[in-house]
Amino acid sequence: MSRMFSAAGVALATLWLVGCGSPAAVSPPTAASPATNVVTPISSPDDEALLKKLCLQCHQFSDPGTLTKSDWDEAIPRMVSMPAYGKVIAPKRFELGAVKRWFVDRAPDSLPLTDRVDVAEKTPPLRQVFLKSPNPEKTPFVSQVKLLSSPTGERRLLTCDMRNGWICETTGLNGKPHLRILNEQISHPCRLEPIEWSGLGGSEFLVASLGTFVAMDHNLGSVEWLRRQDDGWKLQSLASNLGRVADLKAFDFDSDGDVDIAVAEFGWRTTGHVLLLENSTSKSAKPAGLKFAQRTLDERHGAVQIEICDVDGNGRPDVTALLAQEHEMLVAYLNQPDGSFKPRELFRAPHPTWGYSGFQLLDFDGDQDLDVLLSNGDMMDGPTLKPYHSVTWLENVGELKFEPHTLAELPGAHRAEATDLDGDGDLDIVACTLVPIGTEKQAKRQQSSLPPALVWLEQTAPGKFDFHVWKRGPGRYPTLTTGDFDGDGKSDVALGIGLWQKPGSTDADTGYLELWLSSP
Repeated sequence: MSRMFSAAGVALATLWLVGCGSPAAVSPPTAASPATNVVTPISSPDDEALLKKLCLQCHQFSDPGTLTKSDWDEAIPRMVSMPAYGKVIAPKRFELGAVKRWFVDRAPDSLPLTDRVDVAEKTPPLRQVFLKSPNPEKTPFVSQVKLLSSPTGERRLLTCDMRNGWICETTGLNGKPHLRILNEQISHPCRLEPIEWSGLGGSEFLVASLGTFVAMDHNLGSVEWLRRQDDGWKLQSLASNLGRVADLKAFDFDSDGDVDIAVAEFGWRTTGHVLLLENSTSKSAKPAGLKFAQRTLDERHGAVQIEICDVDGNGRPDVTALLAQEHEMLVAYLNQPDGSFKPRELFRAPHPTWGYSGFQLLDFDGDQDLDVLLSNGDMMDGPTLKPYHSVTWLENVGELKFEPHTLAELPGAHRAEATDLDGDGDLDIVACTLVPIGTEKQAKRQQSSLPPALVWLEQTAPGKFDFHVWKRGPGRYPTLTTGDFDGDGKSDVALGIGLWQKPGSTDADTGYLELWLSSP
């Protein structure tokens, strides 16, 4: 979905309703013809058909009922001011006021939600540990939490703070957890991946750098190689002059023995691609001589996450990307024998305001094929809670076709992962939300209780889930991860905290990382 970022825009979320409407077809108000008085309404079937055609040149048509009247009133002027895509030549012009009126007149005053007031809070058998920010004067925004394990069995959590530029390490997970800043050389790291190029034993990483915290079009994004040496940390750019880089994964796509990199370059409105950095380093070159040839797998912007997996079962690693913005789709780039990649749309949301925020690839139902767990709940366009925000299981039904199963309505859903939370041998789901300032007031207008911030979907029978409110809003969780943090064979949960105001304000607590551990 293409969404307009607030000043605190994040890369994991996306921006909204980009480029619908053509400058040749929608006339913005001018000094000579202010959009305040009489406008010619869009009323005839032919005019309505043309309006839909103009929208379809950029994305699927968004029914007026997907947003409220106030949402459309603010959205339409932004939409028509953005670059138009497509080749539709309109036979007539529509005034901006007429376009706004068409959508606003057909939109509801509010969007009804499922009120969870009767659902009591229920916590899985885990204990909570709060880890405070390494600098309480700065406002954290944790965009990734990643569990790493050493050959000796030591476990640690690595986090990226995309606002403050911190890469932090949490150790002591089987005793007293301790969080410290590991590195702060990269100004806006979004995601990192461990890499083994120098034999440093878990002390070198590929890092996706946004370039800016606030969303904008620029060439400040990059792919960085961070490695610890005897004299400190060494930083080397592997690809620069990019848009906002939201994610990356290392893999050997051509089986030539070296490491290539798939890149989710989110960008913003006019920047962004899905990229492949093909390793072209000479075999005799030292690590500092790494070189990569840049290839574009997808010209579209808005990639928020990327994963590597053999999707089609032919033995070659494929790239799977989640495209947000106005695209709202999950796409696989299938690795062909000749080294090319063939795009294949796996699933597409029903409209461009859906708000995809993340996905997990796994065999969810135990039938030996690859399913997808999806979250859609980006709310960077404003505080309206949307009933179609949810956690969805895409069931693999064969031949790269997927059947959607909505598991829970969850406004603001930003990340969901499957794990056995209660130790009964099946997969449950933990999901978290991220909502902007002002949502509390909006929630009271839409329902009688605050929406859930953290939920536990307990699997009670195959494919059947009980919805448990773990914690209520406001949701301040951009990301989470699950795994056995303390080595006791049970699932734990770590949540990264993202705050909109400085710690200690009425809108935020002082947490940086929230752990839920199974050990006593």
